[in-house]
Amino acid sequence: MKNIIYKTILFSLILITFSCSNDSEGDESEVDEPITMVGTWQLTSYTFENSYDFNGDGTSSNDFIEETNCFTDVRIIFNEDGTGEQIATSLSFTIIDDEIVMNCEPPTTVQKTWSLDGSELTVQSEGLGFKAIVDGNSFSYTWNADALVQFFFGDEYSDNETYVYTKVE
Repeated sequence: MKNIIYKTILFSLILITFSCSNDSEGDESEVDEPITMVGTWQLTSYTFENSYDFNGDGTSSNDFIEETNCFTDVRIIFNEDGTGEQIATSLSFTIIDDEIVMNCEPPTTVQKTWSLDGSELTVQSEGLGFKAIVDGNSFSYTWNADALVQFFFGDEYSDNETYVYTKVE
């Protein structure tokens, strides 16, 4: 009986010794770095839930950057004072021989304001805006893309597009 009690106490001491850690080490590893939005954020992903052939090359993709090559330089710059600017590209469409042809327009700069509440980023411009979730050095948001896919493919289509920006500076 003494042997069982001795082994139980020894096992408990070993378990306690290896399960405890230095509190300061635990605190350091559990402290998240504060989110710093100030800087330049590049559009790194622009996808749809479904795949489409927007560029008419016979291959469908859900990656709109790949389908258009128009969005490779889109970025948002956040300033410390809650202002910023987005360098954006838009598309124009022409119909040539009953085919819809997309054209990349030159980049334009749009002034923005922004705020951060925890990991929720709010970006506004001229009454329009979006709310994004910040995760480390990236943020993302989803937008309804029905108008775009219906323009190309008909009223029966419905989809959402997701934008992901990654901090580059």
